[in-house]
Amino acid sequence: MITISQIRDGKDYLRVHLSANDYYSESEKVVGYWHGQGAEKLGLLGVEVQEEHFQAIRNNQHPFTGEKLTPRSRIVAYHDVVVSAPKSYSIMALTGGDERLVEAYHKASIETFKKLEEFAAVRVRHGTNVNTESYRITGNAVCAVYQHDTSRMLDPLLHTHLVFGNVTYCEDRQKWLALQPRPMMEESKISIREYFYQNLAKRAEAIGYTVSWGEHGFRLNEVSHTIERKFSQRSIQRERFVRRYQELFGQEPNKARVEQFIKERSREAKIRFRREFEEAFHRKPSWKEVKSFVVDARSNKMLSSSREKVKRFQNSLLTRSEKKELQMALIKTGADIEHGLKEELVVENNESEKHKQEARDTEEGNAGQRSTPHDRAPVKMQERPKMIQKRHRQKLARLEVLRRFRLGMTICAALQGRPNGLLIREAKRRARNY
Repeated sequence: MITISQIRDGKDYLRVHLSANDYYSESEKVVGYWHGQGAEKLGLLGVEVQEEHFQAIRNNQHPFTGEKLTPRSRIVAYHDVVVSAPKSYSIMALTGGDERLVEAYHKASIETFKKLEEFAAVRVRHGTNVNTESYRITGNAVCAVYQHDTSRMLDPLLHTHLVFGNVTYCEDRQKWLALQPRPMMEESKISIREYFYQNLAKRAEAIGYTVSWGEHGFRLNEVSHTIERKFSQRSIQRERFVRRYQELFGQEPNKARVEQFIKERSREAKIRFRREFEEAFHRKPSWKEVKSFVVDARSNKMLSSSREKVKRFQNSLLTRSEKKELQMALIKTGADIEHGLKEELVVENNESEKHKQEARDTEEGNAGQRSTPHDRAPVKMQERPKMIQKRHRQKLARLEVLRRFRLGMTICAALQGRPNGLLIREAKRRARNY
């Protein structure tokens, strides 16, 4: 899937949205890099994205000299194009831990960026084109590329932010001008989306996976629909929103209204609902009515977590059989996994083997009790199974408690009028006996 949105201010966009992987963590930062022929002209190609350079492009300035780039002031700072892998692909790559799929996705997303860059353009405003939407292709862009692997709902989701600066260099006029994104937007809905999916599917098949195609792209057959559903929380929320809307207003929301639900945060969603409610029922909604309807809006604050916690959370949603299902797919395709799902399954298998070994040790111990003394070889303490060692320590502890109790009783009896010498001798004798 490819979506495009405009960033009008973008002052905190780098820190809050791009460097934070869709959840907030003090110790983890996502690193982005500059791509594009326009970035090469500015001396940024392949350079790690820094705050000062990002803010300079946002403010229509050269990142190194501070010189003004485009002649006109601009309302839009960036165009954020998000390229997302199919859900089943992300599950196998991230929850399953197949790094080959992750690498294949990164390559496909960069190649998709290059296709988009071919349609970078500027508006033509002179002559007979003053009040028209005519444009001229420039074929160069300045783009900050950030790879993320989690959705706002903490589902596994490989997606890339291609953050196009609102500048492109026009060779005809020998100057920087504002980017006209319309050709990119139009092509992304047709040829570029298809190009991305075909590219990614071929790479997955080359690894060893099988794919099936549908109306909205492709999916990996190795991931069941049940597992895919578990990691589609936003889709589930969208379906609930459509049902709530239909029940309240008596009609299904149109596509634009659903897109507003997806993108809007809680505050904006409440404002929009109040306006819709007043138009439909000619009264203001109560606080309870607003709260019951706006329950799935995007939070105004990001979740605080870490990569490790998110990974554990995702794995906790799968049953043992579902984890085995993904593991079999990894084995079938010859994946060499060092971390992730395989590691967790190894731990589970080790625990299972440990319990089986303890059961075998117990059976052997019971069989030994039924045999004759001559058949049983002496067993050293350190060679005993852990379970037997634990029982032995518990037995010694009980004996020690009993010994001290009896000794105390003897001392109490001695205090009832007996001479000190007798008390001392009695205590020593009791101590020797126990």
